[in-house]
Amino acid sequence: MKIVVVGATGNVGSRLVVQAAAAGHDVVAYARRPEAVPVASGVTVLAGLIPALNATRVTPLEALRPAAAEA
Repeated sequence: MKIVVVGATGNVGSRLVVQAAAAGHDVVAYARRPEAVPVASGVTVLAGLIPALNATRVTPLEALRPAAAEA
């Protein structure tokens, strides 16, 4: 299964990246600081910021769709 983790360097996100990769999932780690994403086999790291959702009226899923398609 492909899993996109938003906030992959945070307290929960970093643990989720490691556990999902260890379980054999393809993980896309989306983070502002890609150098801080935990290193694990099967993890693709994407750097970026989600646009200001309230200002653009974009849902989180719509904001991440282009990033997930690249991975």
